[in-house]
Amino acid sequence: MESSTLPKQIRETKVLVLYTGGTIGMKKTDGGYQPKSGHLQTQIKRLPMLYDEDYTKIEPKGSLKSFSCDNAASTSQLEELAMPISAHGVRVLYYIKEYFPLKDSSNMTIGDWVEIALDIKDNYSRYDGFVVIHGTDTMAYSVSALSFMLENLGKSVIFTGSQVPIYEQRNDGRDNLLGALVIAGHYIIPEVTLFFAGYLYRGNHSTKVSAGSFDAFASPNLPPLVTMKVNIEVQWDAIFRSNSVNKFTVCSNMNPNIGLLRLFPGITSETVQAFLKPPMLGVVLQTYGCGNAPNNREDIISEIKKATRRGVLIVNCTQCLHGPVVDQYATGKGADVNATTDYDGRTPLHIACVEGNTEAVEFLLAKGAITQVRDRFKCSPLDDAIKFRHKEIVKTLRKAGAQLMKSSMETAVELCRLAAKNRVDDLLVWQFAGADFNASDYDKRTPLHVAVCRNNVETVAFLLEHGVNPYLRDVFGSTPMDNAKSYELHNIIDMLDGYCGLKKFNKISTSSKKSLKTLPECGENDGIVVTTGGSEKCAVPSSTKHLPSTTAGKQTMQSTSSSDAADGDVALNRRSFHAQLSRSFFQSRSSSSSSVDGGSSSPSKSRLGTVPVEDPITHENVVNSKVLLLYTGGALGWKVDPNLEGFHLDKKHVLKELKKLPMMHDVEYVDYILSNVLDDIPEEGIGSDTIVMPVSKYGKRVFVDVLEMKESHVVVHSKDQDIHDWINIALQIKECYEKYHGFVILHGTDTMAYLASALSFMFENLGKSYALSDHLNDGRQNLLGALMIAGHYVIPEVTLFFHGKLYRGNRALKVDARRFGAFDSPNCPPLATVEAGIEVEWEELFYENQARKFEIHTKMSSSIGVLRIFPGITQEAVHAFLEPPIEGVVLETYGSGNGPDSRKELLEEIRAAAKRGVIIVNCTQCLYGHVVDSYATGRFSLRDNELIDAVASHFKVGSTEEVRFIKQALFPVLMCHAAGRGDIDAMEDLRQQGGLLSAATSHDGRTPIHVACLEGQLQVIRYLLEKGASPHVFDNHGQTPLHDAIRSNNEEAILLLREFGAHLGPTTVNTALEICSLAADDKVDRLRAWHLAGVDFNVGDYDRRTALHVAVCRNNVNTVKFLLECGVDLNSRDLYGFTPLKNAEIFENREMMKLLQSAAEKTNDAVDQ
Repeated sequence: MESSTLPKQIRETKVLVLYTGGTIGMKKTDGGYQPKSGHLQTQIKRLPMLYDEDYTKIEPKGSLKSFSCDNAASTSQLEELAMPISAHGVRVLYYIKEYFPLKDSSNMTIGDWVEIALDIKDNYSRYDGFVVIHGTDTMAYSVSALSFMLENLGKSVIFTGSQVPIYEQRNDGRDNLLGALVIAGHYIIPEVTLFFAGYLYRGNHSTKVSAGSFDAFASPNLPPLVTMKVNIEVQWDAIFRSNSVNKFTVCSNMNPNIGLLRLFPGITSETVQAFLKPPMLGVVLQTYGCGNAPNNREDIISEIKKATRRGVLIVNCTQCLHGPVVDQYATGKGADVNATTDYDGRTPLHIACVEGNTEAVEFLLAKGAITQVRDRFKCSPLDDAIKFRHKEIVKTLRKAGAQLMKSSMETAVELCRLAAKNRVDDLLVWQFAGADFNASDYDKRTPLHVAVCRNNVETVAFLLEHGVNPYLRDVFGSTPMDNAKSYELHNIIDMLDGYCGLKKFNKISTSSKKSLKTLPECGENDGIVVTTGGSEKCAVPSSTKHLPSTTAGKQTMQSTSSSDAADGDVALNRRSFHAQLSRSFFQSRSSSSSSVDGGSSSPSKSRLGTVPVEDPITHENVVNSKVLLLYTGGALGWKVDPNLEGFHLDKKHVLKELKKLPMMHDVEYVDYILSNVLDDIPEEGIGSDTIVMPVSKYGKRVFVDVLEMKESHVVVHSKDQDIHDWINIALQIKECYEKYHGFVILHGTDTMAYLASALSFMFENLGKSYALSDHLNDGRQNLLGALMIAGHYVIPEVTLFFHGKLYRGNRALKVDARRFGAFDSPNCPPLATVEAGIEVEWEELFYENQARKFEIHTKMSSSIGVLRIFPGITQEAVHAFLEPPIEGVVLETYGSGNGPDSRKELLEEIRAAAKRGVIIVNCTQCLYGHVVDSYATGRFSLRDNELIDAVASHFKVGSTEEVRFIKQALFPVLMCHAAGRGDIDAMEDLRQQGGLLSAATSHDGRTPIHVACLEGQLQVIRYLLEKGASPHVFDNHGQTPLHDAIRSNNEEAILLLREFGAHLGPTTVNTALEICSLAADDKVDRLRAWHLAGVDFNVGDYDRRTALHVAVCRNNVNTVKFLLECGVDLNSRDLYGFTPLKNAEIFENREMMKLLQSAAEKTNDAVDQ
């Protein structure tokens, strides 16, 4: 059909697609994925969403004058491809110019950028928009470069590509190309942008963050310009539009003499000098945190100043993924560089609300600041004020017209969480913000439901005072009154009946001696004795069925003075009672904690314990532990210095500040101990440098000795630390190792990740907890969490605790320079999480052979560096960086470890350095993912035996032990690659040369059997198992080969592994959550795989709801039948006492009731027989 016959309402737009290469059009060969001419267009024609077969025509010959390239076919004509007519009445016609030769993006150069820009210029007037198909490895570099090269742009230029070739069954290429074409053909967004995984990002704000995920790109400090979901949402206010009428032009004059220099503790002046010497003309200087550089390193600062005097342009950039460069710290002003800042979507009003600066808020509002603006995290200024409990600012914003922008359900979930924790003050802040306390969560439960079930009397009184309806029903048809009657909570019943509640409760609390029959959080095996005022006691029946079971035995609680009951006794006893219940509930959920009364669980048996003693304040049996807190620097010891316009360290400040905090220092206990002669005083006593923490709900009191690390009597700032400071810290730990149960370092965030990683390799046979933390505005929680973990558990690793998460030290890095969640461990899950309770992932922990003595390594080399490869990097820059005295280099390559194999001169420089003995480690530039060799370009460092020879030369191999060392470093990678291909011959060859079948790769801890299970290579799996490979080994993500077989849904692989003894271990709450999610989605096949692997379907989630509960409520009959076939417990009760049958009755699902009753009868008959 010709365009002239189209209805008038149909609009046609033309898009030119420049296909430069990339994974999207690659084809798999024996040498890996490689580009193939014509392959992409052939695949596109098979996709109806990209190609309308009923509409075809050919662009007239010679109409595209720019297409005078080496590909002869392109000079004559381009085939017109037509997309189906969209819902907006637009048909996008697009024409693909395929470059010759097609390039792997790892080989992109400045010349290629210029060619792309000139093609756009030459065809600018002929097309409505442009799409550039590009490989993902260097796409962020190219899109950023063109954003500066294309001046006065008035049309859409969109880069896209894919992680998986478009011909594969599972690929991201279809949606990425479709989205880019739709946006380019429907909208005018006059910027150079990048479209990936449903989001359109500003080109010069995007970066590749994952080498192995479809969500490969992000724009950390700027929200997406377009979001493509069910609808296409364009953020028109964020789009840049030129205010000039100048003609579109291309700036093609590019300078290759630039580089990136990453600072790290201990970097030598020789390395900096070599990198900055001519012909270098421009450098991006990656500094710590908010742009801080070591101002005590005059040698480095001198080299930077010399370079700037020669005309070298130096731009200061943070190493963090999130946050800009600022000059808040005096140390951040030490380097004489040109600082730049970045944009994260937050306004001055956001910042003023976070800081609690009422005057600034009032000023901004008076000047017309918008209250309804959201940052990239979808937080408004009002949300920030609520989060930081700034009541007056909340009131001020409300007067200015601010409204809550979160959905009703999002608000309700937060209110319910606070109600469960009895946080009345926080609820009051939400009340000032205009929150609707009658809003309900996903189970239609209101905050009042939750507060009643937790017996949180203060919260119930508050909610009733503010007009909450006590007769709203949840998904099970229960009102808060029903919940109160079910648990016989007489005080709350009277409050709800009175409806005003508060006055009547005050009368009840002084006269009523009624008992609590049952409460959620009490175990069915607990016999808890409760004092409710005076001397009257009532026992909680041990047959309680509504509550989670615990491992604790009988527990007894008394009020502080049972003989002197007063008006406050009820509230006091309630708090004491809830503390005991919380402890029991934690023990029921955590496989790690030992019972206060002597019960234990296997992981905690290795904990260094002490004999429980009666605490003189709480009169409970508690266990005391000692922790050493080393202060090396950080915000806790800092003060504002008006004369120097910044923050500076103040000695002797840490201990004083900690003793002010009641959650850190129990003044009552210390005064009592010092004024009484007791037998249970710790043998070291309570010194002047000791803080004593209150007894935790887990029955422990932690004694903390505070020691300030000094260097020439001055506390060291983290950005000024070097290798010698690391050694001093390690030696201090060794000196005190036998004296303490655990260690915490209070350290500045700028170089915390470097220190944690270094110490993790310096310490050998570590048998105690060693955590690093910092103290910012969120520091109370950071330090408190670190001390709690170090004093309560033995986690024998060097770890980093921040924002409620405990990370493995050598897997953590700082990703945000401004926010509380400053650290992350992108490729390794947290080892522990501190929220309402402490959840330790015991199966994730690494246990050394603790029979060997703890030792430290202090021999360190400072002649190392980080060399980041980028398109256009010059041979001179690489040569200068690798010159002596450099001894080791981390080589940051593209994507999955791909290097430019077409740049022979760079490879020669790397090989020459390796022959001199320089150790070179290949590392991806992405935040997520690891180095693999799926692409031909990714093998440049392994393909040539010269590299192995160079490594052998470096180690001066003269013994079989040294040969074994080299093979252990290189063979696991080769072995895993062969396992994935199913190449048993190659694996056997490697094994006979000394390769270990269970050896893990260094980057992700995966072994050949992991890879074989994921790829479904049954013959390889059997070969490995028969040769002695362990089926129990964990990779760095905590996954065993059995998990990989489940993930690939390969039942044969699962059965084979089980035949050789593989097992999942105890089913955890996290596993139960995954099982319940599958049950909710009715995914029987995936559930069957878990069943074959040995999962326990009777383990519940955080509400003790099992997969059967969830499937019944979702009316997923197939899943219910499958679970019944597996013999699940029909009588399992959730946190509120409901069985699956009760759920079916509530929803009046007769078919489900009949199914469950029939299964119950069969079970009873089997028991009778």
